[in-house]
Amino acid sequence: MVVRNYEQDDFDKVNKILFEAFHFVKSEDYEESNIYEIVCEMDGEVVGYLTITKIRDIIDGRYKYHIDNVCSDVSYRGKGVGTLLMNRVVEMAHKDDVKVIELTSKKERVEAHNLYKKFDFEIVDTCLFRRYL
Repeated sequence: MVVRNYEQDDFDKVNKILFEAFHFVKSEDYEESNIYEIVCEMDGEVVGYLTITKIRDIIDGRYKYHIDNVCSDVSYRGKGVGTLLMNRVVEMAHKDDVKVIELTSKKERVEAHNLYKKFDFEIVDTCLFRRYL
């Protein structure tokens, strides 16, 4: 398996994986300089995906990573895809001198939570508020 940056040719396969995992797809024309998209590929096929947003904390001036959309093709779950993706995140954080990596996850994603705990993520007591306009 290979972990690499997302390329436009990955669009359809990534959307299949996102829809299986979260019931949404990514925008076709979205591009931001502070967002990294990472895929895991096996035998030429994209089997995993996540996004990282690099955010500068206005208080201490340091950067942090916020991870979203950690997912893998249903037929590859439990085969190390998530571990490879998370290894890449940690590797990138060290290179960027990022000291905090955070993410949110739904309560029912128990397997994902086990992956995050494997990477020493701690559960922070918080509530997520969202307003749709």
